[in-house]
Amino acid sequence: MLEFKGLSGEVMFYKKALDKLGVEVQVTRHGKFKGAVEPFILDKLSDENKEQIKDYVGSIWNNVISEISESRVSLQAG
Repeated sequence: MLEFKGLSGEVMFYKKALDKLGVEVQVTRHGKFKGAVEPFILDKLSDENKEQIKDYVGSIWNNVISEISESRVSLQAG
């Protein structure tokens, strides 16, 4: 038996460390779904980036479950 609990994502933030080092990050962003720079300019995820990460991790998880389900059906049929 194998039990899956799900997937998760984790983001490491660097803003406070960069501030202590005196490093100023300059970024030009357009639009609200620009999460790649957030670890350098924020100390937590924006709501938009939380939604984006939830969506792509959920999509990956749904694909994993679908593939496992299909393989189990084919094993039972064969």
